[in-house]
Order: sequence, then C-alpha cells, then structure tokens
Amino acid sequence: MTCNAGYRLLVLTLIILAAPLFGTSRPLAAENPLQAGKSYFDQGKFDLAHEALLEAFKSDPGNLDISFYLGRAAFEKGDYEAAVMTFDRILIMNPDASRVKLELARSYLKLGATDTARQYFQEVLATDPPAAVRANVEKYLATIQTLTKKHYFSGLVALGYDFNDNVRSAPISETVKTVIGDVTLVGPTSTPQHDQIFSTTVALNHVYSDQDRSRSWKTSGMVYNALYGKQHDLDVSFFNLSTGPAWRSESFLLELYGTASYLNLDDDRYLGSIGAGATATFVIDPRLSVSVQLQLSDNNYFQDANRDAFTTTVAAGPVLTLDKNRLSATISLTDENATHDVYSFLRTGAGLRYDRQLTADLALFASGRYRETNYEGVEALFDKDRLDKIWDMGVGITKVMWRSATQQRQLSVQLSHTYTDANSTIDLYTYEKNVTATLLQFAF
Repeated sequence: MTCNAGYRLLVLTLIILAAPLFGTSRPLAAENPLQAGKSYFDQGKFDLAHEALLEAFKSDPGNLDISFYLGRAAFEKGDYEAAVMTFDRILIMNPDASRVKLELARSYLKLGATDTARQYFQEVLATDPPAAVRANVEKYLATIQTLTKKHYFSGLVALGYDFNDNVRSAPISETVKTVIGDVTLVGPTSTPQHDQIFSTTVALNHVYSDQDRSRSWKTSGMVYNALYGKQHDLDVSFFNLSTGPAWRSESFLLELYGTASYLNLDDDRYLGSIGAGATATFVIDPRLSVSVQLQLSDNNYFQDANRDAFTTTVAAGPVLTLDKNRLSATISLTDENATHDVYSFLRTGAGLRYDRQLTADLALFASGRYRETNYEGVEALFDKDRLDKIWDMGVGITKVMWRSATQQRQLSVQLSHTYTDANSTIDLYTYEKNVTATLLQFAF
C-alpha cells in the first residue's frame, strides 16, 4: 500500500469515527416529533416533550392525539394556562371526550378555579366511568370541598379515671414549724388522702377561614367535670370560652384571643376569670418551629377577695420533629399581683417533653417540668418568706383503637403516671404525690 493510499484510508477512518459528533442530522424530534414527544414524556422529560409535541402540533394541528399529549406535557411542566387552552381546543372538536374533561378539571384545579374544576369533574362522573377513575375523581371533589370550606368544626369527648395518693397535697410531716413552736396538724389535710377521680371533658372548636386560609377566626369552648370518690368537697366543674382572629403565612402564625372561664368547687362559685392573649408561631423549617405566648387575666375569687389578682404570663419554646421523634420545650414566667401580698408571687418554669411514635397506632411519651414560685408577702404564722420548688415527672403510652378512613375521627386510650415532688421553705407546703391516669378519648 502506498503512502497516499494509507493517508486516504486514515482520513476516511477518522471521518467515520467523527460522524456521530459532527453529523448534521437533527434528533428524532425533527424526524418524528410525535414519537419523540411521547418518549420524552414517558421518561419524565416534560420540557423536551412539550417542545417536540409543539413542533408536531404546528405540522398537524388537527391531530387530537398530538394535542392531548401536548396538554399533558404542559400540565406536567407546570404551565397550567397552556394546558387549559390545549384541552379546551380538543373539547371544541370532541365535546364528549371524558378523559380530556378530566385533565381539564385537574388543570383548572391547579389554577385555583375550583368551581370550574368541580363542574368538569362532575361531568366525568356523569358518564359512569370505570371504578378506578370514579374513585380518583371523588378524591379530587373531596379536595375541592376542603379547599372551598369556610367553616371547620372539630372537638373531643374524653372520659378519665385517675388514682391520686395525695389529693389534698398534704405535707410529708404532720408536724410543721411555726412562730409559736411545732404544731401537729389534724383533719383531712394532715396526712395524705388517696382517692379516685372520675372526669369528663367536652371540647368544641370552630374556625371560620377566608378562601386562601390566610385569615381566620377561631372559637373554642370546653367543659370539664371531676368527681371524687370520697373527698366530695374537691369536686370541680370548669367552663372556658375563647375566641379571636388569626393570620397565617407559610412560615408564621399569629393568633389573638379573648377568654373567659368559670370554676365551681363543690357546687359553690370559686373562681371567675376574664383575659386576653396572643400566640406567635415561627416555622424555621418543616422540622422546627418556635412559639411565643402572652396571656393576661383578671381573676376573681368569690370566697376570698384577698386572693383576687391580675396575672401576666409569658411563655416560649421550640418544637423539633425528627422522623418519628418529637421534642418540645417550654420556659415560662408568671407574675400574679394579688390584693393581699401573701398571695402575690413570681413564678418561673421550664418543661421538656419527648414523644416517640412506635407504630401508626402506638406512641410513648415522657415529660418533666420544674416550677419555682417566690411569694411576696410573709405568712404571719410562719414569719418567713415562702419559696416553693416543684418537680413533675411523667411517662405514658397512647394507643389508637379506631380511626376513620378519612383520618378525621379516632378513638384512643392513654395510660400515664406522674410523680410530683414539692419542696418549700415552709413545711406545710412540702409534699409528694403520685397520680396514675387513664383516658378514653374520641376526637373528631
């Protein structure tokens, strides 16, 4: 082989090898844009699919198959206006195309045109579609109903049974130190008295929300009753009502409310309270939020005017959620300014709670809380400043017994135990307590 022949062979070989890199032929979309568009669509490359199908449409605008895939590609790439225009054009030529109506309804729903979307979904149902399609359409209609609802109701009914080994918070020692010497206590408060408590709780919430749910008005009411097996003078009836506006964004929630409550003790008027408050919640990211709360209340003790007080409480804390774990913490400060100084106090507190979801129906929790209360006045009988330090530690388990298909109603049972250790500079207020509680709750 001569040098020229060898050179020509080398050049030809290089041209053949380089042809795929420098060839002038266009991709498949230029040769068969419909097939290319379908291929891109199946691969999830919706931008490329839309581009190829648009070329196919320009060549054959009367082809309904091209228009249908063009509309679906526009929907998947988030161009819902283009999807609506494309599907509308198909319906002009084929008014009975149920599948096109379904896609058009989905597009209108994405654009927030819920009334128009509902109309097309209902037209699809009127054609008696297959069971799978019907189920899918009914889910969309349920979503529209939720989106367009302005009134929301929720609540709970709970039955409780507690065993308390020191219902009157009697001191550890029957003998307490006073200014007149050691005094031995007598009566039901001298030693710990155990008892059973049967309780009922009924709560109802109503929320009125605007179309985009950025503004709402929430009203909540609660009735609580506790009946003691033996110590009937401790029977309690409590009523509470709160109402106020709320403003919401993706990362912030502000709630303002007015509140009123009323407490009966042993069928006698004991405490009435009116107040106002505000809660601000900041969503740092989907796993972390922080809440800050301010509450003011004017308390009227019907049987002892010396205890009437104006109370200010400030609290704050984060909530961290990691997979099936939830950790919440709270710090608080309460200032109660009573008519008589002996009932005025400044209280600081801190709490921590851990929740663990074991299964969809079973969860565990553990909690701890500390409160330190410094009273302003000096009790004459003891002639010393009163400072209380109280620890509460609890554990519990919750089991969901039944849950509705929509997850909006459920029946659960909870078992918990709480230990309280209270220490005070005055012996009369140093005590221990154990409470084992069971709770059957229906939430809706």
